[in-house]
This record gives sequence, structure tokens and C-alpha cells, in this order.
Amino acid sequence: MENNIKLSEVVGSGKNGRILKEDILNY
Repeated sequence: MENNIKLSEVVGSGKNGRILKEDILNY
């Protein structure tokens, strides 16, 4: 993940809070 996005700041929409590509693109 190189979009200067802290994964801890992104809320995953997948199971168990997993982060999907859609979450990164829509962040």
C-alpha cells in the first residue's frame, strides 16, 4: 500500500475489518 495511507486509519469493510481495495480507493 503506497498511497500515503495509514492502514490503521482506514476502516475495512470486509470480514473482521479487513481492508479491501475498494476501501483504499474510496478513502
